[in-house]
Amino acid sequence: MNNLVSFLKNEKLNNEENINKLNTLINKMEYDIENIDKKIVEFTKNIDTTYEIFSPNSYDKDYNVVEINKLNKKKQELKENIEKFSSNKKKLINRQKNIELAIDDLDNLRNSLNKNVEETKKLIQNQEEKYYKFYSEEITFTLEKQINKDNNIVNKTVSEKLDYLKNKIDLCKNFCDMDVNRAKMEILKLDNDLLSIKKDLNTKMFHVKHFELNNLLYINEEIKSFINQFKKTIDCKIDYKYTGDKIKEKSSNILNIIRIIQESVNNSVSHSKCSKITINLIVEKYMDIISNADTNNEESDDIRQINFVIEEPKQKYIIIVKITDDGHGFEIQNDNIYMSNNMYGIVLMKYRSEKLSGKFNIQSTKGFGTAVTLEYETEM
Repeated sequence: MNNLVSFLKNEKLNNEENINKLNTLINKMEYDIENIDKKIVEFTKNIDTTYEIFSPNSYDKDYNVVEINKLNKKKQELKENIEKFSSNKKKLINRQKNIELAIDDLDNLRNSLNKNVEETKKLIQNQEEKYYKFYSEEITFTLEKQINKDNNIVNKTVSEKLDYLKNKIDLCKNFCDMDVNRAKMEILKLDNDLLSIKKDLNTKMFHVKHFELNNLLYINEEIKSFINQFKKTIDCKIDYKYTGDKIKEKSSNILNIIRIIQESVNNSVSHSKCSKITINLIVEKYMDIISNADTNNEESDDIRQINFVIEEPKQKYIIIVKITDDGHGFEIQNDNIYMSNNMYGIVLMKYRSEKLSGKFNIQSTKGFGTAVTLEYETEM
């Protein structure tokens, strides 16, 4: 609609310019007609005077008559042009009125739409608040349920496997005296069993409830350290890249990011049969984003361009996390379907994104992999 209004306003300006040009031409032609009339009067006077005094001046009479005829002809042409230009001017004036009416109609329509949009926003906001309250309670219950379930599994796993390892150790003690080589083989098996237990625990422990810590840590170092350790527990290549300023972030926010990365990677490894996972962590200055938006589109309505006053010298940042894999992808379903099938991964990632007041998006196409994106604002 803004483009249409701009077009009509340009048409109005062009129309006004054409009307002014016609007025200039008409005024000039009317001025020329006045001059012609004066010349005709002069020539007429000359005819009368010369003819009455000297009869041989019939030649002068003929010349003046010829000039008068020429002037009358030119005068007639000018009148015809004035009539034609006046007709065109009338059409342009009518067109001008129609353009102004169209602009007024568009302004009224835009005001009406803006009013409807505001009312719709309020309705949506009310519905979102109702849904969010219900959704948050359900997610919290689901998360607690999953935490308890995983805690029970962890306890059971630790208890059973520790008993198993104790029996293995007792066996190795006996073999140390009887068969050293057999004892070495059993110890190697114990090492593999411990690695298996570690993987099982890492898989299940990511749901375990954490404290809301507020100490500040370097976000890149913490996530990079986690990924380096996480690589050891999965059979898949992970590429990690960090772009932007080195900033500190609340440890509680970093932990939510880590859990989202962990869940996404686990899903990719377990379900997509991927061979490579790419993790990009991007930190962008909030003001840089506004400046770029202003440069690219001066009339942009991007919400990030709203003017604000900063009382303290704090810098805002946009944190973006992108996790992509080259697996076979899947069909994205409604959250209720995931929850009804005890598939809490995506729902919990969304829940953690909401704790960051961020935007969460997941895209997947069968045969073309999956991309998970988290974006949120923070302030240092």
